[in-house]
Amino acid sequence: MLVSATFALTLNRDDRDREYAYTTGAEQALSTAKQLNWTVASMRNDWITVF
Repeated sequence: MLVSATFALTLNRDDRDREYAYTTGAEQALSTAKQLNWTVASMRNDWITVF
């Protein structure tokens, strides 16, 4: 579905302080996001900007 979207956003749930970090197993999704030039929002680094 995201491949056909005009704006693709992937949430990187990488904040161990706020919740469990779901980084294990997310490598493929993040790799695909990088290849397709999707926007990746990091819970750890972008939390204040997003919310």
